Amino acid sequence: AQVNYEAVLRKDAGNRVALNNLALILLERGQTGRALELAQQLHPAAGKEPQLLDTVGWVYLKANRVDEGRKVFEQAVALPNAGPDVWYHYAVLLSEQNEKQKAAEAASKALALAPGFKYAAQARALASKP
Repeated sequence: AQVNYEAVLRKDAGNRVALNNLALILLERGQTGRALELAQQLHPAAGKEPQLLDTVGWVYLKANRVDEGRKVFEQAVALPNAGPDVWYHYAVLLSEQNEKQKAAEAASKALALAPGFKYAAQARALASKP
């Protein structure tokens, strides 16, 4: 998939889907610097798309740019269509900033939206630690 997304970006450097997905792939593979470059490119184009903002915020968090990540997550969770992944990632950030009560609330919101989502077990753990 990485090769395919890189090919798409060579033809269309602003392709939001390719920027988003490649940033996540690179982050997962430990290539945080390159993922950050892509997230910074994606950020202005993310608009009011919570899934895209989620990627940007998550990459900022993993790149130790927590304040920037928090601003992005706060923007994302303010949107009415923010999904459980967005709320969970925001909870992780809040927990890392030692804001346990707020983290528990965000994790609970993720679980309320989708009790069986991908990170439900981790969200339940955060929700129980106010």
